[in-house]
Amino acid sequence: MSDNQQQERKSRSARRRARYREIAAVLWEEHLFDLFRGIGLENDLPGGTAVEQTPVTKEKDLPLPVRVRHALERLGPVFIKLGQLLATRSALVPPALLEELAKLQDRVPEVDWPEMRTRIEAELGDSVEELFKSFDKKPLAAASIGQVYRATLPDGTRVAVKVQRPGVTEAMEIDLDIMYA
Repeated sequence: MSDNQQQERKSRSARRRARYREIAAVLWEEHLFDLFRGIGLENDLPGGTAVEQTPVTKEKDLPLPVRVRHALERLGPVFIKLGQLLATRSALVPPALLEELAKLQDRVPEVDWPEMRTRIEAELGDSVEELFKSFDKKPLAAASIGQVYRATLPDGTRVAVKVQRPGVTEAMEIDLDIMYA
């Protein structure tokens, strides 16, 4: 194996470990970690050691299906897609969870305008004001991979602008790499 291949393998392994820690932290914060005991994530808890108690958080009082949906939303596009898929499997998923997962079909939290504006300007190479006559800052729709905005071009043509969420490609690459590992 070449030095470059070894370096890439180490880098991929480091990204996986970092993502495992992120996943464990979200499960912990959403009061869901107990669902996954025994599968090896215990050592990836915040602080690096297994803990017997789930922390006291604002999430602890929410129903389990809501906490599951929150965790999937926080974990990003691959997990949201998984939730969307599960929302179509009524024979496999309890009704209360099914109802909550269905919200992932059309109610994904939006990314704040300043972050999306930066993404638009980086991709298109100019300021929103230079590129468009008008641009609605509130998205028309928000999905797991992107958001859609109404805008008007300088010539008056009304358009829909679809903008990929920042970091979505990298997040999907890491999560899919983990799934294939």
